[in-house]
Amino acid sequence: MKERLRCIVRQRWIEASPEESVRQALLHYLIHNLDYPKGRFSVESMVMVNGQRRRTDVLIHDEYGKVLMIIECKAPEIPIDEKTLAQISMYNHALDAPYLILSNGNDHRVFLLDSAKKEMRSLSAIPSYSEL
Repeated sequence: MKERLRCIVRQRWIEASPEESVRQALLHYLIHNLDYPKGRFSVESMVMVNGQRRRTDVLIHDEYGKVLMIIECKAPEIPIDEKTLAQISMYNHALDAPYLILSNGNDHRVFLLDSAKKEMRSLSAIPSYSEL
């Protein structure tokens, strides 16, 4: 029998793949350590990108439903590199979120996008929900 994890957001049991383990650890950290409201998360949401259906790992919304953050999780052996940054940037082209997070459980990259200046800054840590 395959190992299973209880998703803190979806409230159901799911297969414990390496990527899912990274996602659940990050969700727990955001909810329990950085005070992100559990009801503001969407896990495995579909988004249309260049006419194709894609699946985002995690979206975090504000109180009006606008996407504040996109999170892309990878298995620990998958490097966080230009390819993963290109993937999350493609999602953000459709969603226009100010924050992006890439994580493989070992390496975490956090970015803040300033659409007015058309620039992306790397942050040293994930902001708390109140800092968004």
